[in-house]
Amino acid sequence: MIRPVLKGIAAATFMDASRELLAVLGYRSDRTLDGQTGRVADFITHPNTAIEHTFTQQATSAQLIFQVT
Repeated sequence: MIRPVLKGIAAATFMDASRELLAVLGYRSDRTLDGQTGRVADFITHPNTAIEHTFTQQATSAQLIFQVT
């Protein structure tokens, strides 16, 4: 069951692919974090460290997915 989901990841958005992968692994929830834009500037608003600064310069998007059980 997991193989078709893994093959389809490249064709889906990050969030859709991640949700489908979690669902195949047995994790489902209607509770989601709304308002994720995917914009790096919304993820790190004030880069304070060298790593954060480099991330803001090189990343094209930033999205979070997590499952709390």
